[in-house]
Amino acid sequence: MSDRKTIPEMFGEFFREAAVLTTVFIPLDLVLTGKPLTLGLGVVILAISGSLLAAGIAFEQLRKK
Repeated sequence: MSDRKTIPEMFGEFFREAAVLTTVFIPLDLVLTGKPLTLGLGVVILAISGSLLAAGIAFEQLRKK
């Protein structure tokens, strides 16, 4: 069996990792630069992260077919 990853698997991993990094580092950057973390901005961050996570899951499902 080959240890090489398929393209959908790599995209799935990328999008899932991007979702976690977006969720963690955007609020951290805002706090460290002294900018307020508002409710609206929190919703936008979660929407971006959720979209990236959904894309990662979708790519992973494509790989398993």
